[in-house]
Amino acid sequence: MRDELERHLISLKGGQVSYGIKESPEAVALSDQPVFCGFCGQKIVATDMFCAFCGAKQPLAQPGVQSQEYVIHAHTTAKLVVEGTGDLNVPTFDLGKKENLVGRRDPMSNIFPEVDLSKYDPQTKISRKHARIWREGETYMVEDLGSSNGTTIIQASNDTTRLAPHQSRPLSHGDKIQVGDTMLHFVIG
Repeated sequence: MRDELERHLISLKGGQVSYGIKESPEAVALSDQPVFCGFCGQKIVATDMFCAFCGAKQPLAQPGVQSQEYVIHAHTTAKLVVEGTGDLNVPTFDLGKKENLVGRRDPMSNIFPEVDLSKYDPQTKISRKHARIWREGETYMVEDLGSSNGTTIIQASNDTTRLAPHQSRPLSHGDKIQVGDTMLHFVIG
């Protein structure tokens, strides 16, 4: 790990780091991937036999899982930054999956969005399944999923578009997405 960090520091100093696009495919062991407990919804490691939070047995934990590798192909990376929270560490959500649900967590309904805004929505103005963001090639798209309070896109040029239910729209670097009273900043790289 230390060697890897030193190589990265040398790359940074030499100006050899590109942002936004991963340079090559990388192999990822399943044991490194976070998953969610099927019972309580807490984030756990894929190889856990039992949930550390609720103790529920995990059906996917099998001997030999650590040796399986999956290839993630190079693609543009993006994230959502939650604005105006007052947190010392600015909350961000990586959009690493091909499709990402934006909403509020509800374990009783088995809803665990990739972008869980429960903490930032005390008045519950965000629907459980509010919107989705997905990747088509190198373009990220957003769609309102018929939410109660709608989804609004504010472009860098300050043009504002309120999405009709199930209307999709491409996202650009710097766009802001308003869901309920929560503002998300879309960043590529």
